[in-house]
Amino acid sequence: MKKIERGTIKYLIILIIAVAVCGFILYPLFDLILCKFITKSIFKYSVVDHVIQPIIFAFIFGVTFWSIDKKRK
Repeated sequence: MKKIERGTIKYLIILIIAVAVCGFILYPLFDLILCKFITKSIFKYSVVDHVIQPIIFAFIFGVTFWSIDKKRK
């Protein structure tokens, strides 16, 4: 299996997808914990909050770290 080098477009795409998947799992989980135990409010799942925001964060995070890695080379 080929190794994916840092600074390539494949690395950027994989980084964005990995961060987005982690965001899909962790962000709603932390929001649920926050609602249940700290604020004592009702947890309501919304597409904008729990799907779109992790995608935007993943894109910004991925491009930022990809550009930093590219400049290091």
